[in-house]
Amino acid sequence: MNFTRAIHQIVTFPVPGDGFGVQALSLVPFIPDKILIIILPVAVYWLFSLIFQACDDHGWLSKYKLHTPEEFLRRNRVPMKDVIRGVLVQHAFQILMGIGVAYFEADEIIDDGAGVLAWALRVRLGKEYVPSLLAATGIDVVALVEKIKPFRYAAYSSGFAPWEIGLAKALYYVVAPAFQYLFAAFFVDSWQYCIHFCMHKNRWLYRTFHYRHHQLYVPYAFGALYNHPLEGFLEDTLGSLLAFKAARLTVRQGVYFFTFATLKTVDDHSGFLLPWDPLQMFTDNNASYHDIHHQSWGMKPFFSFWDRVFGTMWKGSDTELRYERGRQLAKQESLKRKKAVDDGERMEE
Repeated sequence: MNFTRAIHQIVTFPVPGDGFGVQALSLVPFIPDKILIIILPVAVYWLFSLIFQACDDHGWLSKYKLHTPEEFLRRNRVPMKDVIRGVLVQHAFQILMGIGVAYFEADEIIDDGAGVLAWALRVRLGKEYVPSLLAATGIDVVALVEKIKPFRYAAYSSGFAPWEIGLAKALYYVVAPAFQYLFAAFFVDSWQYCIHFCMHKNRWLYRTFHYRHHQLYVPYAFGALYNHPLEGFLEDTLGSLLAFKAARLTVRQGVYFFTFATLKTVDDHSGFLLPWDPLQMFTDNNASYHDIHHQSWGMKPFFSFWDRVFGTMWKGSDTELRYERGRQLAKQESLKRKKAVDDGERMEE
């Protein structure tokens, strides 16, 4: 069957859907998805960070903390208020960028019937190559065709076969979106790794831009996006926008993808290594892995896949010993400060 004939047949075949697109309904009533994709990741960032901060303040889940309170107070080189101010600046750039993009984006038209039809067409055309593939494996194609000919004619005479529609629906609703999400994640992964790699290899770039993020030797949730504004825009905001476009995500898919990415980055910086955390189960790039990146002795690993490819993964065998040494040093410094304060108070008396 040639392509023209296939198009003619499929146009006359019945498929689900009325063939007319409709404007997509909002995920949240009264909030268009074009607005939700801008505000939801920001809202989730602060809400999720507040949850981790509450755990810190009340000592909840303390046995899963990677660092002690003494380390948090003594090792970080920037106060939390400055971190929060820096993240607010980045979110302001992110929101402005989102508004600018949304302004030029047309309203999305959803036509599931046309989407299923397109995949059914691909399935039908792909099926024409099956005999050649079978012949290459030594299967008697002529005998096989004679056996299935009645079923084949029935499928063509009445439209798409049920299995073709079922497969087309699976491709349209599950397989294709899953591939889009994976591609978007891979794109962001690659984009951020390249920029991050350059930041560490070039001393001027590191001192001018990236050093700000490493002022947090003991990372915490609020500090996940604490970066130099230019680095934050280039690495996070622009990289995410390019991934969104390259993967051809819909606005609704973008809402899901950016919200998940926000949850993941906050979780990675939380300082909690929770055994049942779903955000840390699917990849070895978890809170512990990323925490090493913030230490002065690490190889600055960021993303596991590219770290393995380029050999930038931390391979030290004394990781736990170094962590324990940091805890003890912070504890000793805290005791010295406390003793100095007590001695000063006694002298005043």
